[in-house]
Amino acid sequence: MTETTDIATIVTNNPVAVLVDPKTYDDFLAHIRAETDAFVPDLSTVTSRKKITSLAFKITRPKTAIDDAGKELNSAARAQIGKVDE
Repeated sequence: MTETTDIATIVTNNPVAVLVDPKTYDDFLAHIRAETDAFVPDLSTVTSRKKITSLAFKITRPKTAIDDAGKELNSAARAQIGKVDE
């Protein structure tokens, strides 16, 4: 596997890693930037517009997983703070 495949797999399997490990965050961000920078859209063709949609969906899935993981981490932290406050 290549490094970019590894980072995509890491984020898919453990989205929390992006939030708690700066190196994983940097690697994932570089991976996303490389994919988007390499893509050259052509709005005049249906095929290219479909590729734009596909790329957007491909980026949205891990972003949503990372957002959900962040909400879960916040919820767990608030629960612990609540116990301390009690």
